[in-house]
Amino acid sequence: MKPTEIAQMLTLAMDGQQEAELRRSSLDWHERNGANHVSGSTFATCLRQAYYRYMQNEVPTPDDGFVSSLDEQNKRYMYFGLLVEDLIIKAVEGLGIKNVTVHRDQTQLPVQQFFEYEENDRPIVISAANDMVLEITKGKRSQFIPVEIKTTDRIYSRKEGDGWVTPQKWWDNFTGRESNVKQVAQWMHLATLNGYDVPYGLLFYLRRATWDMKYVVVNDSSDPVLINPDDRICKVINFRDVWIESRNQDLLKAISTQTPPLYDKDEVPDYICKGCPFLQECKETR
Repeated sequence: MKPTEIAQMLTLAMDGQQEAELRRSSLDWHERNGANHVSGSTFATCLRQAYYRYMQNEVPTPDDGFVSSLDEQNKRYMYFGLLVEDLIIKAVEGLGIKNVTVHRDQTQLPVQQFFEYEENDRPIVISAANDMVLEITKGKRSQFIPVEIKTTDRIYSRKEGDGWVTPQKWWDNFTGRESNVKQVAQWMHLATLNGYDVPYGLLFYLRRATWDMKYVVVNDSSDPVLINPDDRICKVINFRDVWIESRNQDLLKAISTQTPPLYDKDEVPDYICKGCPFLQECKETR
């Protein structure tokens, strides 16, 4: 075979593997989100999308326009995130720590959590899932720690204010993304409603360029016994239940009155809007 043929073969193989993995991830999401479900990721990033999806009253398609709407670079970022997620979970499982059980099936408890609200004749099921849940057992007592794994980076320097922010300076100041915190917080809230003992949650960030790591602890307790901060733990969030329940009530009110929640352009990332199947309808009601 010629070198160009081998290069083409390798490229096609990687592209095929990427598409297969993204399709599998989309099918997993589809399996755990029915017509009455509002997913934790949608709930955390855009309340209007959560509203429109529920009001559509249809079982979402496996892709639902999201993966297919991404450009090639964002597909690669998503695929890389799935690879890192699998790598880290397998590494934790391989440690074989006594009294620690790693749960990773996102279609089963405890990784998938949901809580049902009654609304007329049709329930509203708020659901959430994280990449893995660590069950820590002490005697007859178990605590559950949700862990969400994210990859991130910034490739170019950007002008901010009067100066330039290099990728390294950006990473040094990086303290997590609010939508990611909200996603973990939603799981914690639902798990607590369902009777689980959840002392805190953890966001794990891996920088793509350097494989540097940072952590964000999501917690609604100031108990110092729970937290041993070091330079990689960048902040503690203490707003879990109040914020989540308020957001739940905003969504329930919007559904009951059939009025979309208020649009907040500062809350929703651009890529969420670009891939949203309800974008046109949303623009008409802003």
